[in-house]
Formats: sequence, C-alpha cells, structure tokens
Amino acid sequence: MGSRELVCIIDPIHPAGVERIASAHDVIGSDGWRDDPRLTGTSVIVIRTSPLGSDIFGSMPNLKAIVKHGAGVDNIAIPAASAQGVMVANTPGGNNSTAVAEGAVAMMLGLLRRTRDMDALVRENRWDERWGIRLGDLTGARVGLIGFGRIARYVAKICGAGFGAEVAAYDPMLSDEDIRAAGVEPMDLAGILGCDIVSIHTPLTDGTRNLIDTVELGMSRPPPTIRFSGCLTACSRPMSPVSPRRG
Repeated sequence: MGSRELVCIIDPIHPAGVERIASAHDVIGSDGWRDDPRLTGTSVIVIRTSPLGSDIFGSMPNLKAIVKHGAGVDNIAIPAASAQGVMVANTPGGNNSTAVAEGAVAMMLGLLRRTRDMDALVRENRWDERWGIRLGDLTGARVGLIGFGRIARYVAKICGAGFGAEVAAYDPMLSDEDIRAAGVEPMDLAGILGCDIVSIHTPLTDGTRNLIDTVELGMSRPPPTIRFSGCLTACSRPMSPVSPRRG
C-alpha cells in the first residue's frame, strides 16, 4: 500500500491509536463515518465489535484490508471479504487480554458477593435485609474454564495465585500436558460444568455456537454461577452463547 491511504475507523479506539494512524494516513473517524463523503475511497477499515456485513463491500470498491482491534472476527463477513479479495487481520495478544481477564474475575466476585443486590439495599436503607442474602467466596472455590487461551490463562493466574481457587480447564485443542504446565487441572466439559464457577473463553465458531445451553446448564452445580467472557460473549459480543436446545 502506498502512503496516505484512507483509513475508516468504525469503532472508537484510543486517541493515541488514532493519532498514530493519522500520522501516516488520512482518517475517517468513528463519529458519523457512514455519512462521510470520502467513504467510497476507503482502503482500510479498523473495527472492534460493530457488525460488518456484506453490504459494506459494495460501497467501498477500493477496500484492501479490514483490521480487527481484538481477536475474534465473527462480526466480519469473511466470505464477502474473501470474494472481493479483501484481507482480514486481527490483533490477538497484548491489546486487552489482561483487561478482559480482570473484568471476568470482577464479574465472578460481583456474582458471588451479590454486589448489585447489596448496593441496592444500602441505597434504599434496607440494612437488615442483608442478613438474608447468601454470599459466596472466590477463595477456595472451584473455577472451571472453557477454553484455555491467553485470557483464560490470565484468569487462571488471578483466581489461583490471587484467591487460592482450584482452577480446571477444558480445551479440546490442547493436550492435558499443556494445561498442566500452566498449573491448571485438565478436565472434560462435564467436569467443568460441575465447578462452582464456569468462565467461557472460546472464539465464536460453528463448533462453539450454543456450546452451553439448557442441557449443559442442567449438568451444573446448583446454584450455577456462570461468567460469560472472551470471544463467546462479552469479551463483548452482542449475542448470548446460551440457548435452549430441544429434543
């Protein structure tokens, strides 16, 4: 690509990132990008979580590449991109793995400690009702991870080293030895669903869609504490990985 390509940044990114791109290229910002008269000349799209359907390619005949600010590319119409010869790249690794892992653990603590319920009682001056709320502890809990990539490994470190939790993981793409090498117990899916807390960290693919549904939830320990994180949720996906399966 030559200099001063036109880059359309669809989702907001850090200002330092925008500044760095703008130092070498012309930029269409995320605010009102659809109405920018320069849009048809776009060479590169930078995107985070917004859906990018096949309709966009007809309006950008000069498009050469789509760069995902993150790991999962399930929000991009890959077949349509391939048909037009548009390269799709992602940026897994150092961009926000630790932040997502911390968010996952924060949600575990929020569920276990019933943070929203307790906050509501305090705000409404219903102090005495707090004794009727059953709370849980992450310390010593059994944490099951579905998928054991970068984010899940950070979660394992926080839960294991930080809280003394017993951490297990299920990942059919890894050997038991690889999982044990990280200080985590390998386990099958049924075993993971028997843990106190289940945290999901898998990319959304045809093989993982509806991985957890009412059948699997029925296998979990009552009451199940489920934190959906990584590329099946939120790790910020606008869809739910849980759906009823009939039959």
